[in-house]
Amino acid sequence: MKSCLSGNIRIAGLALILVLALLCQAAIAQVTTARLEGVIKDQTDAVVPSVTVVATQTGTNITFEAISNEVGFYLFPRLPPGDYTVTAELTGFKKAINQAVHLQIGDTSTLNIKLQAGGANETVTVTAQVATIDTISASVGKVVSTRQIEDLPLVARDPMQLFYLQPGTNRFTGGGRVDGTRGTAANVTVEGVGATEPALGSGATSTTAAVIIEAVGEYRVVTSSASAEYGRGGGAQIQLVYRSGTNSFHGSAFDFLRNRALNANTFANNKQGLPKPTYIRNQFGGSIGGPVIKDRAFFHFTYEGIRQKTTSTPNFLVYTPTLKNTGIFRYYTKGANSTTLVDSLTGAPKVPDTDIATINLLTVDSTRLGKDPSGLFDKLVGVFPNPNNYDTGDGFNTAGYRLLSNNPYTQNQYVFKGDLLLTRSQRIS
Repeated sequence: MKSCLSGNIRIAGLALILVLALLCQAAIAQVTTARLEGVIKDQTDAVVPSVTVVATQTGTNITFEAISNEVGFYLFPRLPPGDYTVTAELTGFKKAINQAVHLQIGDTSTLNIKLQAGGANETVTVTAQVATIDTISASVGKVVSTRQIEDLPLVARDPMQLFYLQPGTNRFTGGGRVDGTRGTAANVTVEGVGATEPALGSGATSTTAAVIIEAVGEYRVVTSSASAEYGRGGGAQIQLVYRSGTNSFHGSAFDFLRNRALNANTFANNKQGLPKPTYIRNQFGGSIGGPVIKDRAFFHFTYEGIRQKTTSTPNFLVYTPTLKNTGIFRYYTKGANSTTLVDSLTGAPKVPDTDIATINLLTVDSTRLGKDPSGLFDKLVGVFPNPNNYDTGDGFNTAGYRLLSNNPYTQNQYVFKGDLLLTRSQRIS
């Protein structure tokens, strides 16, 4: 049964990748990849040309190859973010192996390699994480990593809220901004495609693409000195990539539930004798990823659903019974009408009747006495409920009607990513 299920997943994944390959256009975006370069030298610090350098992605076993030039320089201009093993080989030297080379989105890293004289069957292996340095880019920024996205607490499970961990960022209504620039100056890309929220006032934390925790691999926030390839925007530059499948099947499932058991009631509800508002939020989903063809084609699928039930207690403005039933408009002769002039529960005036004047709206126009004979008045005004509080309105003619209002909310998000290696130098995502 397990073998059959894996086979069906692989077939479905391959079909989806092929469909995407037919629909998409080839695109190369530096901001969704990483750059790795360096100089190869021997023990005497002399540069070594014609060295074969191979970067092997740990999870997928996909290899990328480069040859050092006459000054010992090698370059991988576009590597997918992830962990790599970098090897360097040349006849007459021991094979140099650098394990645990970690590249993040938008990195421009330098890894210099030193070869030792020896036989081809001898190796020099560095197993600790290799530190890479950036000697090229002048951009100032930082990556929000997969581990941060998975481990840091996020109440709404929105990984874009980690934007505020970066120096120079601040929060404002509608989203984030950086170094005092407008929120609309931010530029957000997902997988190299523009995903900036077009609404006026939105900021760096607003996107038009789904940003589910299980789907997001990592993202870089560039706060200043962004280079030309980032595109538009004078504010923050945010480049996000989705997770890709690997040679192993991995999955996750989650369900976050919040109910009203521990919620407190509001003061206004207690005053009116209304039950506490409802807030029930169920956020659930999962992900699965793995190989379609080992070392060649991979998929990653994520689903997230939200089912939310909330109630609010709006206080609507309604007519008092005196105005609604008789058409008599009352006003205070010694100042403006106010809810402080009437009892907060019954609406009974606190001031003497001699200080209250009236106008009968049904007889003020001698040509149209009484209610509209068509019954339109009762149809429009009669359906209004009587007030149950005098916290709003003018107290004499208008007051409040507070009630529980249901506000259901449903959301479904799906993210599918496929990766297909066509040749050593051609790849579709």
